[in-house]
Amino acid sequence: MGTIFFIGILLVFGLLIFLWAQTGRTDHQNPDLNSIQAKNESFKTLNEAQQEFLKGDHQRIEFRRNEIHIKNHPLYAGVGATDTKEVLLEGAIPEIKIYENGKYLRTYKIEPKDSNPDLNNQIFDCEVRVHPDFSVQIEGAVYKNKDQEKKEYIRFQPFYLSNKNEKNEALFGRGMFARGLHFSGYISSGDIRLICICDVCEKSFSVDFYHAGFSDTQYFYSSNSMETLMVTYGDIENMPTQLQENIDENILGEVESQLPKTFDGTFTYYNSFCCPHCHSPFNNFEKFKADRPKEYYAHFYLNKTPIYFQKI
Repeated sequence: MGTIFFIGILLVFGLLIFLWAQTGRTDHQNPDLNSIQAKNESFKTLNEAQQEFLKGDHQRIEFRRNEIHIKNHPLYAGVGATDTKEVLLEGAIPEIKIYENGKYLRTYKIEPKDSNPDLNNQIFDCEVRVHPDFSVQIEGAVYKNKDQEKKEYIRFQPFYLSNKNEKNEALFGRGMFARGLHFSGYISSGDIRLICICDVCEKSFSVDFYHAGFSDTQYFYSSNSMETLMVTYGDIENMPTQLQENIDENILGEVESQLPKTFDGTFTYYNSFCCPHCHSPFNNFEKFKADRPKEYYAHFYLNKTPIYFQKI
């Protein structure tokens, strides 16, 4: 009996030695283990630093009359913020200026509709969303009083804060969907107008739009996009449809040859939608041809209307 007990002790002792040896060998065979532990510690430290940073008084979005001030810091990564404000508009054509950490970024000019030509002292019920990826969206409604049934809805062109400015530059010339002015799977209401900022002259301009896909029509911009032509699919044979990806250039040329002339050049499928101030391409479809079939909203400048093709 004593012999069996002694053998059992030896076996347990041997097992402990084996496990100790394996632990030591595992450490030796995984030289990155220490670096992994160090990385985990650094992630923990970063997380703690971020939490400590966010404990302070951080009113990230501040409204000052017709100015929106946004605080920014790398430690805001992954942290969003939203705020709303009823802004009293100043001037017949009011401006909303955007600042980041006190530095001026951009100006959105709220151009009035012909039906409401003076926006002075009207309310801009504004929502500002700063997303965890440092992008900023601003939308709102303009009205004279809250009980007003028909309000004017406005969507500012989204943008990235300065530490992600390369993402702003990557969007130069892209379509409205890529720029975040429309969203796939979500229908933009026809009572919203867009306020865009030119990539070149940096002036803002207001845009209305029409969902061409719902009415089985195709649209064509004139050379400087001063006119937008709407053509029903059946009016011209082989008319490209919305979302049609395979476009035959030869067939397209035959379609375009049947379009009317325009005072600023010609109507073509890949004509850009341009800045009305400097005529630089805003939606540069010649450069980003893959964007064009996906752009099923026809755009035209505020207080303008599209023209319609008359089949002879």
